[in-house]
Amino acid sequence: MFGCKINRIKAVNLLLFLLIITTTVKSKASSDLDGALKLTITSISWEMATQTENYTSFDMFFNLTIDNVSSKKIETAFADSCKFDSYINYQLNDSSLLLTTHGNEACLMMIIELELPPGSSYLMDYEHIKINDTSFTDLPDGYYEVVIGEEYVKSNPYFEKEARAYFQVFNSSYSYNLPERPTYEVPVNNPSILSSIILFSILLQIHRKKRKQF
Repeated sequence: MFGCKINRIKAVNLLLFLLIITTTVKSKASSDLDGALKLTITSISWEMATQTENYTSFDMFFNLTIDNVSSKKIETAFADSCKFDSYINYQLNDSSLLLTTHGNEACLMMIIELELPPGSSYLMDYEHIKINDTSFTDLPDGYYEVVIGEEYVKSNPYFEKEARAYFQVFNSSYSYNLPERPTYEVPVNNPSILSSIILFSILLQIHRKKRKQF
């Protein structure tokens, strides 16, 4: 009877230890997903949209790649159909020109869920640009910086940081400075099982030592 009670206590202790280890590992696995999504602008293109008496407008398109460098699927959600908020910083050669962006005017207010498996996923973002000049058929000469996801990633720990890219327009030609995508190997391991095996081995040794004492 006394031996059965000791065995039950040992079994309960073992289960408690396994529960603590499993909870700790799950918590660590969750934090390991912080910064696991790498957002990169992989291409930029634009085309003239409209010309009016007051301005010329262009549609600008950004191809994005999201690399999930973890070994787990990550689910996230966006508040509208444009997903990432984007904007453009610029320094035009002609300082009298004013450039404004209106990408959010085309966004629909809806929640969009996104599942990102390990590896690469591809998206597109969009901006509508207006310039206070009616003579342009292409973007004016100057330096442009595209920023995508700056505010969104601040509240989403899965993303490492926003995506940035630079390009220059000069004499109807273009020069791009697109960031390199990360290179990585998806880790494959199961620390929960490994921790359980180690713990079981330690408890087994303790049990054998106590049996020798009796």
